[in-house]
Amino acid sequence: MIKNALISPLKSLRSSTPSAEQDNRGSISLARQLSSRTGPKLKLLLSLLLVSLLSFSACGADDGALDVDGNNSSTNNKPIGTTPTGTTPVENKIALGGDCNAQADDPNCVDNAYCLGSDDDVCAGTCTAYVARGGDCSSDTARCGREDNCARDSNTCVENGGLDAVCEKGRCAEGLYCHNKTGTTGGDLNCKALIADGAACDPDSSDRCANGTCTLEGICGPKLAIGSDCITPAGNGVECQTQCDSLTTQKCVDFVPIGGDCTGLNCVESAQCDQFGTEKCVAYLGEGEDCSELDCDPATLECDYDDTFTCVKLKVCK
Repeated sequence: MIKNALISPLKSLRSSTPSAEQDNRGSISLARQLSSRTGPKLKLLLSLLLVSLLSFSACGADDGALDVDGNNSSTNNKPIGTTPTGTTPVENKIALGGDCNAQADDPNCVDNAYCLGSDDDVCAGTCTAYVARGGDCSSDTARCGREDNCARDSNTCVENGGLDAVCEKGRCAEGLYCHNKTGTTGGDLNCKALIADGAACDPDSSDRCANGTCTLEGICGPKLAIGSDCITPAGNGVECQTQCDSLTTQKCVDFVPIGGDCTGLNCVESAQCDQFGTEKCVAYLGEGEDCSELDCDPATLECDYDDTFTCVKLKVCK
């Protein structure tokens, strides 16, 4: 059942999901559709797989830099390691070695530090110094500075690539992206400037617009409205304001309401797709309900995977 649940949405999205080098729109769309169509057990397995893969990924801070896959560097809360010696706070920021909220968007550590999460408490963290440029970033607890990334070949922190720099094994600086010259996997990868609104682009290439999307007309413009065609002749998807129905109409469609058919589609924000049962959008589960197949209300609840597999109140970090 789990194998089929994973393979089915991947197959259904293949015709509309751009390559990794094309841009991060396809990755975001794929992740969102898999999330909406994946039960808690499978999500747990996927999470464990993701943790193992992250040990090989690049490290960095939330600086807007884009890597070869079009991702920025903002996902690096790692298990706690050695706690640095405390230093003097600056402008009410938390000093190195100080306690911080690992789940906060801005944990308020000093500028040369980030909040390293704890294994024992999802909220607890310690303000930890970034690895210096040239330093070893192979450890699970290491993170490179705001303008650096962890080079995939050397496992050392290197500066984000500037305009026209090779980016095959690293990331580009803020405002740039890793462009594939051939538009296919394995081409020459160099940092290029994001394309301005109204400028020409190729929706079947790795071109990436600064805002909106590369439209079917080959112009950087707003994301497509409901009813617009969203699949190129080559089978690549163009980003909609809502979602692209790649399986049937190949047009931008609204999110599916509760009770509607969610095959290959995302439900409205307040609902989830019952992919193991009715293939219809259903409401999120309430407190105390069995969450072995469906999701708890993400606003207030979480699934107790360690014990009861029922929905319990979500822990709120202070």
